[in-house]
Parts: sequence; structure tokens; C-alpha cells
Amino acid sequence: MFAMHSTDEKTGAGPSGRPLLASVCAALLLGACARAEAPTPAPAPAQVTIVTVHSGSVPVTTELPGRTSPYLVAQVRARVDGVVKKAKMRADPE
Repeated sequence: MFAMHSTDEKTGAGPSGRPLLASVCAALLLGACARAEAPTPAPAPAQVTIVTVHSGSVPVTTELPGRTSPYLVAQVRARVDGVVKKAKMRADPE
């Protein structure tokens, strides 16, 4: 598959040219790492709004339209004929 040759097929350099090629590549790589990028300018300061805080009462009420429906419904009816003039009842403790 692969055969070892004494010369480089692309450059025509012999075995003695490889260390030179390696040192040139290493110098280029190290030289590229040594370059410092220019510092980026600081961003502009953000605009803010200043508010003076003072104590005071704030109403915590909200009026909303709506309807209510009862949870339980109780019907009170008379058990006697006629008109009930007075009803003596106690509220159920339940």
C-alpha cells in the first residue's frame, strides 16, 4: 500500500529537508500565537432613570365586573297552611 521513499514526492526534498520544514512550520505556528489582538473598546454606559422613593399609603383594591354563584342553596318552606308570622329557627352548626 504505502511505500517509504527517501525523497518527499511533493517537494522533492530528501530526509534532511524534513527537520527544516518542521522547524519552519513550528516557527509559523508560534509566531501566530504571539500576536496580540487589539483591545476592544468598552461598551457605552447604559442609560438609566433615577427615581426618588417616598413612603405613602397605596390602596390595595380592585373592582372587577362579574357574577357570583352560591356554593350551597337552602330552601326554607312552611309546613303548615296559611301565613307564617314568626319563625323560630337556629342556625345549623354544620
